[in-house]
Amino acid sequence: MDLQGVGAVAAAVVAAASIPISTLVGRWQMRGAVQAAEATYKAAVDAAKNQALAAHAQWRRGVQRDAYAAFLLAAHQVRNVCDRIALDANTTPILSSDLQAELHSARSALQSTYAIAVLEGSDSVREAATALKVATLDFANAMQRTEAEHRAMGYLASRAEEEQRSEFRNGMAGGPLGPWTRANRAFLALTGVAATLRAGEEIPDGLREEISQEFQSAFDILPIEEAPRDLIRALQNIAHNQELSSAAAPGMAFATADQRFVAVAKFELENPI
Repeated sequence: MDLQGVGAVAAAVVAAASIPISTLVGRWQMRGAVQAAEATYKAAVDAAKNQALAAHAQWRRGVQRDAYAAFLLAAHQVRNVCDRIALDANTTPILSSDLQAELHSARSALQSTYAIAVLEGSDSVREAATALKVATLDFANAMQRTEAEHRAMGYLASRAEEEQRSEFRNGMAGGPLGPWTRANRAFLALTGVAATLRAGEEIPDGLREEISQEFQSAFDILPIEEAPRDLIRALQNIAHNQELSSAAAPGMAFATADQRFVAVAKFELENPI
């Protein structure tokens, strides 16, 4: 074989050897491109997932915030209506139907917003919400008893005053006390004794029982058919308890539960799980 033939054979061998090398290099390049594409895709998926999680967490916090705010506002609405009822007790002997309807509506709103708040909240929020709901209803019940007793006090005083004016006009002043006057005086004595005891002062032995019996005796002869039924029940409650009801302690319990719920709800919203 001449030199030209040897050169052709050598060129063919080199060409044959270069084919698998170029193929291998191409495969490496392809593998790198695929890995890069996979990394880019994974990064995009992770970013989308993280963005979706962040959006969901933000939406979740928004739902919780709205639920907690609605419940908190409902609790304060119950208290506001009760405060208005207490002011109204100083001017009218009978609770207006409008205020009764408002209180009923406020109670219903409290129950419904409470259900949503505990559904959306953690265990700590549920506990705080339950405490606030109980404290709110306890305060409302105490305020209703208190305002009913204050209306009864005003009604009893006005009937006693009317009775005394009638006796004076009819020339009967100075005679035996009328039933309303007798009951009013016994009532004032009873509440005075209760106030003395609350102030930490002492009273003579048996005085409280004596005044309570006098009030009960006077109450037994009242023409109660002439009086509103709610006021008579309030007077009966006073006679049974031998003192006026108070909303002071329930009011403090409401304030404490209110502050605790706000703190717990705020912490959960600022520190989502």
